[in-house]
Amino acid sequence: MNRSSGQRVNAIMGIYDRNNGSLIKLSSFPNGFILNNTEGSTHLATSLTDPLIQNISAVVTLTNADKSEKYSNDVRADLDLRTILPTSLPPLQPLPAEENIEEQDQGVISDDESESNSEDEE
Repeated sequence: MNRSSGQRVNAIMGIYDRNNGSLIKLSSFPNGFILNNTEGSTHLATSLTDPLIQNISAVVTLTNADKSEKYSNDVRADLDLRTILPTSLPPLQPLPAEENIEEQDQGVISDDESESNSEDEE
């Protein structure tokens, strides 16, 4: 990509179902972003709320600000979310008694104190 610093560019990220190829989600920056360093990096992230989505491909392309001209080749990452995220979380373990005492000493407000300090109560 031969672009100069200070130029407004954009990035498009498509999330595809690897089993059937359908587009799940398409994301980009609403107004693009200013390219501050042509050797830097840009981070794109999204949220998937359907737990049945497991095998996905993320395809990212850099474009001009209005997304009408490609500035890069597509970059693809295939992910199997079952191998990244656990299907269930381990049970929470209680803190040892010493750590509970230290936490209270660091200004943790009890339920009684928070009620007396609330401005919303009459």
